Amino acid sequence: MTTAQFALTKIQPPRERRSRLQRPALDAALAAALEAHRVLLVQAPAGYGKTSALAALLAQQGEGSVSAWVSLDADDDAQRLF
Repeated sequence: MTTAQFALTKIQPPRERRSRLQRPALDAALAAALEAHRVLLVQAPAGYGKTSALAALLAQQGEGSVSAWVSLDADDDAQRLF
């Protein structure tokens, strides 16, 4: 894989899930963090709802907002990617 090629799942944000477990405190904390900082990093074990929480947050962003999605796996070289 060359430096110009990425799997779409690594750079394309997922769609919001309709059957998502509601977590208002987490949603509020993520929204506040996004307002205060230009970069938001979420790290937690598999199954903790990172993807669905961030997909919901991105879906709530207003018109004209800009975002980028980068998903890393344990075997990815983050330094090379960034």
